Amino acid sequence: MIPMKTIRQFAGAFAPLVLALVLLAGCGDDAPVSPDPGTVGGGPTEPAGKKDSIRFDVEWSPNARLLDTNDVKTAVVSVDTASFIYTFRKGNAKVEGLKNGDILVLGDIALRKVKSVTDNGTTLVVRTDPAFITDAIVNGDISWDYGVRYDVKSVTNAFMKMGAKPTFIGGDTAGYQIKIGDYEYNFGMKFHPDWLKADIRLLKKIGNSKVLDNRLEGVLYKFRALGKVTIKDRKLIEFDARNDYVAGDLTLSLNAAGSGSSIGIESDFTLLKYPIPQIPFFTIKIKALVVMNGVIPPEGSCLMKAKFSYDVDQGFSYSTGGALPKMLVRREEFDKSGVEPRTGAAGAASLSFGLGFPRVELEFLNTRIAWIQPAYLLGGDYTAMPACQQAKAQFIGSAGYGIGAFGITLASGSKTLWQKEKVLLKAGQCP
Repeated sequence: MIPMKTIRQFAGAFAPLVLALVLLAGCGDDAPVSPDPGTVGGGPTEPAGKKDSIRFDVEWSPNARLLDTNDVKTAVVSVDTASFIYTFRKGNAKVEGLKNGDILVLGDIALRKVKSVTDNGTTLVVRTDPAFITDAIVNGDISWDYGVRYDVKSVTNAFMKMGAKPTFIGGDTAGYQIKIGDYEYNFGMKFHPDWLKADIRLLKKIGNSKVLDNRLEGVLYKFRALGKVTIKDRKLIEFDARNDYVAGDLTLSLNAAGSGSSIGIESDFTLLKYPIPQIPFFTIKIKALVVMNGVIPPEGSCLMKAKFSYDVDQGFSYSTGGALPKMLVRREEFDKSGVEPRTGAAGAASLSFGLGFPRVELEFLNTRIAWIQPAYLLGGDYTAMPACQQAKAQFIGSAGYGIGAFGITLASGSKTLWQKEKVLLKAGQCP
């Protein structure tokens, strides 16, 4: 039996899994498929008429210099992101008189502490050190209950920075293709205010033949992002982050033949990005985290598929006593779908594939301070001596936090909110 490698960010791993022989199925166009608008499954579960509620009540430090987006456009001449050196055009009252120890709040770019200021006549060159949120905010009462609505305008340029090429884009659709090493990632999305239809594929080819075609397709429904930050006398008192009414109907499939040895992937992709209305500096990102591990020898192959349907609340609450998970699972169903799982080889073979999606990350000025995700996993394993076949699926909810940006040393960690496992196949002399 070949053990599966631990899937670190999914807060759980598959036990060794086993299956029987198949040939890799599927052919046709490898570009992302624009998801069919069709009938949307169970629909969003958020209560009708729920209104957004935003609060941003902050006492700034006397030495904080706040530059909004317009100030940044007019006053900033250049930014050295490697050395954190900022050159300002003189004449803006918010940068005149800058001195050591002042806290710079630069729109949605950065939060930094002034280390030195050099006057070059028409410009000021400002060298900086890191700063905490509590350096800039003395007291703060910040909260949000925000309905996240899918919008093609929220597709980020992160795809392009990774070398992706758009394969289609329209008023309510977007598709991208990214090649990383031996693997090709395809993303297709169709947008509606109440739902997002997604088609995510991971492909590997040898010559003109596909040796791996893994896929997640289905629909996510609108949800609510909630949070609370309480700061008193420059100390973080409370930090909550959660997503409510997160629901989806998704199918995960694994299809591989002779895919290779020492398969190991852990990649995340930023799909959408939303600033939280009326709250500067805080941003929500929606990502897809892709993980795969295993060995499929030249004569080996693996095939399986499972459907996941769920409706959950998920998140955590942090106080001076530590972090506590918050969760409510209203509905969770997952089982094999369409095909009988099977894997085989002359010797041993194993493969696990999973996606965390939607992985919702909360950022403060591009620093991640919280993440929450449901994750879906499939795994198969085959051994000949003793003969054993198994297949398993897992549905995992997890959340993590890294709130060092608030001046708290080593305030980071993660929580497994739930972990459900289902045996799809078990046959032979299995332990």
